[in-house]
Formats: sequence, structure tokens, C-alpha cells
Amino acid sequence: MAFNQGNIFSFSGDFAGAGTKVDTNVKKTFKAGEIVTKHMDDLDKSRGLKTDSKSWKVLNGIYDRGDYKIAIASGKDFGFCELLNTITGYTSVVYASEVDTGSLKPTLQFSAADFSPMGTSEQYNASHKGSALLAAFIALRYERDDEVFNAVNEYKDLANEDPDSTWYDDPVRAEKIAFVLGTVSNALYYTVKNEYELPSFVAQLRQDDIEQIGRKIPKFNFGTPKILKVNSLAGRKGLFNLNPERKLTPEEEKLVPIMPDTYQWSEYQFSLAQEIARFCGTDQRHHAIW
Repeated sequence: MAFNQGNIFSFSGDFAGAGTKVDTNVKKTFKAGEIVTKHMDDLDKSRGLKTDSKSWKVLNGIYDRGDYKIAIASGKDFGFCELLNTITGYTSVVYASEVDTGSLKPTLQFSAADFSPMGTSEQYNASHKGSALLAAFIALRYERDDEVFNAVNEYKDLANEDPDSTWYDDPVRAEKIAFVLGTVSNALYYTVKNEYELPSFVAQLRQDDIEQIGRKIPKFNFGTPKILKVNSLAGRKGLFNLNPERKLTPEEEKLVPIMPDTYQWSEYQFSLAQEIARFCGTDQRHHAIW
């Protein structure tokens, strides 16, 4: 899939169809200086800013509103999302990361796959509107960018799925929605524009890749994943018990470390534990403490 900045943002897009209240009251162009993000350069600050329709749909999806159900996980150097389209039943899985290519700016990289309603992995569809890419980019920036973090959390009480509801009639609420959308849309847009090199394509995400990603993620910031199996060992005792029916003695318990939520289990640790389990079977004499 060829990539360009329009794969992430849709400032000229339609929020929910012509004539809807959200289109009228929330789709907005701000004057220069009304919204200023730290990611702008001097020339950018002289421009008026718009709200982005994809941001509106993605933020609603993060809070389980609208046509999308979105789960995101924000890591130290990556962002991951699952976006379920409730109309088609398909789920897009996207992994976003930064790659140092030796240039002045890191390259933004996306890997993605689609899953059918039956759970079958497929090639990421090039005709997608890019909402899943935006959600993964939000995940990538969420824990390192206070503008994105604050705007996403501020939107919690503003999310509403029905574009024709009276929710958008309240001018104070509509103005707040537009401002939050304008903030997050443009913080992300100008981060991409000024701080990253763009990728030339979206790579295919393989099943093995997804399994490895699951081992890096102790928890999701928003939503519940359906495709990814998260690392259930994070934050638990560092014990791989070959026979759960055998109880450790008090002295043995003292040898078991408690792992913090931030600890990342490596591929080697998982493989080692699996080999020990395969070799020892269910012999009650054997435990691996790691």
C-alpha cells in the first residue's frame, strides 16, 4: 500500500454526512493563534487550523462509540491498535514505530493486517480510510506527548455516537468538542509534518509479529483486544510452575521475584520456559523460577 500523509488525516473529510449537526457544529476552522501546538514551526503558527474527521471517529471509537471499537496500547517506542469495524465485522491491527535511518528525523513506520469476522488474517486493505493508522499513531504518541495525552482524556466526557443527537446542539459542548479535536488533530498532524520522515508503504503484519508484540504489552490503555493475546505475566510473580497443583514451601516462595508492570518479557525467556516445560513434563519436583 503506497503511503502519504492523507492516509492518516482527513481535514477535508466528512464528519457524518452533509447537514448533520456534528458537521454543522463541530467541523470547524480555527483562526491563526486560536490553537497552537508545540509541534508547529513559525510558519505553521500563522495558519488557521481545522478539526479532522478521522480524529473524531477514532476518539469516539476509543471510548466505544460509533462504528468503531478501538483498543490501543502505548509502549515506550511503539503504538499498537486494534480497530473493529462494527459494520463489516473486520478488524484492522496496526503497529506503529520509529526507525532511525541516519537522517535528521526518524522514519514513521506502520505494519498492518486485517482479520475477517472469522479471525482469518488477510492483507491490509489499501482502500481503508486510514483510521486504524491514526489510532496506532495516537498510541505511539499517547504516553510521550502531553498535548495528545490530555486531549484524548479530555474527550472522555464528550464522546457520543449519534451525529444527529441533541448532544451537539449545546454550543458550549460543541465548541469544546471542536477545540479538543482541533488540538489532538493538529498536534498529531504537525508532529508527522515536522518531526518524521514518511514511510513509502504500509508493511504487512504477520501472525508471528503479532505474537511477539503481545509479549511486549502488559496492558492496554483503552479497550480490550480481540486478536492480540497480551502478556499476562507482566506484574505477576516470576514463576513458571510446571505443575500448578504443587504448592511452594514458604522458603521456596521467598525465592520467587515479583515483576513490575513495566517489565518486558523477552522472547528468550518465553522460549526457555517452554523448553523447560516440554523437557520436564509434569514432574512435581521441577519448577522454574525466572
